[in-house]
Amino acid sequence: MQKKAGSMMKLLPILLAMAAMAAVTVMYITYMSDYDKREYADQIAREYILKMETQGYLSENMKNNLISDLDGAGFTGINLQGTTMSKAEYGDEIALMIHASLETEEYVFENLLGKRTDRKIRHITISKKSTSKC
Repeated sequence: MQKKAGSMMKLLPILLAMAAMAAVTVMYITYMSDYDKREYADQIAREYILKMETQGYLSENMKNNLISDLDGAGFTGINLQGTTMSKAEYGDEIALMIHASLETEEYVFENLLGKRTDRKIRHITISKKSTSKC
C-alpha cells in the first residue's frame, strides 16, 4: 500500500487553535490569581467587621493585626480612612473601609507567538458596614 501525500496545511488550523487555547488558559489563570487575592482581602474584611460588632470599633490591636494580615496577602499602601475608630453605642452603625494597592500581572500578546508581562498596580476599596452590638 502506498502512503498518501500529506500536507502541512491540514495540520496548521489545529496548531493555531492549540496555541490560542494555551494563550487563553494562561490569561484565565492569571486573572483568577488576582481575583483570588481580592476575594481573600474581602474575607479578611468580613472577619474584622464581625469582630468590630462585638467591640463597637476597630481597636488599635485589631488595626495592627488587620494591616499585618493584608500585608501578608500582598497588599501595600493600606489606608483605613473612613473606619470607625472610636467606640460606638449599641445599635449605631460601624464601618470598615480598606483602601489598598495590589500589584498584578497582565499578559499582553504582541503577535502570533510573542507575549510580554506587564505589572500593574491596582487600587482596591473594600467597604463593610454593620451595627454595633455592645
